[in-house]
Amino acid sequence: MIKEKNGFSKPFIFVSSKNFPKISIGPGFYKDYENAKKQDPKKWIKYKDEKEIDNYRKNQQFSFKMLNKKDAIKNTKEITELKLLTQAKNVAEIEMQMQSKKKLIIEKEIGISNIAYDFEKFKIINNIKISNHIEKITSQGDIKASEAIKYLFKKKEDVYKIQQILSSGSLGINNQKIFVPTKFAITAVDDILSKNILEKTINYNPINEYRLYKFDFYKNKFYIIFMPFKWNFEMMEGTEDIINNDYELNFAKKEYANNVTGAYYATRLEINKYLEKEKRTASVLVIRDIEKGYESKGVWVIRESIKCALLEKPEFFKNIEELKTYLDQIYKIRNKSNFWFEKSNILKNALFQKRISNYFNK
Repeated sequence: MIKEKNGFSKPFIFVSSKNFPKISIGPGFYKDYENAKKQDPKKWIKYKDEKEIDNYRKNQQFSFKMLNKKDAIKNTKEITELKLLTQAKNVAEIEMQMQSKKKLIIEKEIGISNIAYDFEKFKIINNIKISNHIEKITSQGDIKASEAIKYLFKKKEDVYKIQQILSSGSLGINNQKIFVPTKFAITAVDDILSKNILEKTINYNPINEYRLYKFDFYKNKFYIIFMPFKWNFEMMEGTEDIINNDYELNFAKKEYANNVTGAYYATRLEINKYLEKEKRTASVLVIRDIEKGYESKGVWVIRESIKCALLEKPEFFKNIEELKTYLDQIYKIRNKSNFWFEKSNILKNALFQKRISNYFNK
């Protein structure tokens, strides 16, 4: 049975990877305009009650159509409308003809567990606005997706918007455009942008001291440690006695961060945005202590937590021992700092190997 339904979208689409290269694609929407307008991770991070975020997100529904990743080059009505939805500045009112049968879509990595329907037809029914630079870059078919991503970021579009546009198959060389599953688009944008900024920050002089930032959110404790050495980066995630980590020494990581996955790239981007503002580099260790029972809410939790942490005034230290004492006695880090530090690869590289400077200082 087919039913017609209207809703309001942030704008937001979701592309599932479960049957890739076949994909399920469609809008996320709310029944009313005000709820759609609130769909913004930059606002969610400020909520005092985390259950409020969960309840709000559960009210979002999805409508999908099964397509192939290469269908992005087609100009059907639904595909064109989906692309326009991701490009819109304002909340879009949408109209759908959907199957009445409900199903549940669960994507733990994105933090989605919501009601969904299959749609037959989909269209935007209000007047949407699209910024000139988005319209310019999406209408061209001779620019690589990676260059388009850098261009949009330079034009002050935030990563959430860029990820959506990439996911909808709106970027890239004309006959090579594809739909990109949401979780892949998030990581791709973070990786491309962080590497691009790192090309500059890696050549800056190191900071002069040890710095420590801390931020707690959604059953996660983040400890961000800046050290006065050339670029190294590591992210460690721990729950109870299990630690996962990925790292890079001196240069951007070439292989995929299989242990920490998307959180690694979102964190590296925020770290490099911060260093670019200071015109400095550093060795950076990020510890994410995850409370038992936490279920993923999506990479936005990590991105916004790191961003908020770096807006706070850090604690400064002369050496790593002072910093460790502070972690243990003031912040009371779980299992003590040695539990984490002994498993760190960049600490071995930065602190426990002899440096050539040691010889010159004798």
